[in-house]
Amino acid sequence: MVYLEEKWPERSIYPSDPVDRQRCALLEDWADESLTGPAHWAVWCRGDDAPQKLLGQIADEHPTSGSRLQLAIKSRMLPMIFNMLVAKRRGGPEATARYFESQLDMLAGLLAHQPFLFGDEPTAADFAVVGQLANGLDFPGGKAVLEREHLTRMVRALLAYIQ
Repeated sequence: MVYLEEKWPERSIYPSDPVDRQRCALLEDWADESLTGPAHWAVWCRGDDAPQKLLGQIADEHPTSGSRLQLAIKSRMLPMIFNMLVAKRRGGPEATARYFESQLDMLAGLLAHQPFLFGDEPTAADFAVVGQLANGLDFPGGKAVLEREHLTRMVRALLAYIQ
């Protein structure tokens, strides 16, 4: 992102105001971190043997053991295992769905009076959020995305903007 921002500063996807720029980075990180936990639950926590299946993907006995592929899988899967355990501590799919919906409510509140998080133009935070909303349709409670008018309006506005 830094490279793109330096190469084409006139087409920045970050706000020009320094405070809003930092807020944008925080919201982008929030989308990537807080909205993905339910996704990890939905993908990796189905069935009683889910932890074993997931650990099997990163175990040293796996056919890809020692390969770059296995190292890449490990670097992605270990946070997923953590999120899976956190989701189980939260109380399973129902609690995970409630958590996801609470995050959607917060996001919808930010979009109540404007099409994008920082006004009339999309930013990196909007792109990060929309990506998670699209994935979120498969999360526990994912249908809640479609039930929030401000969120669907944001998705439509972003699609119109990029076309």
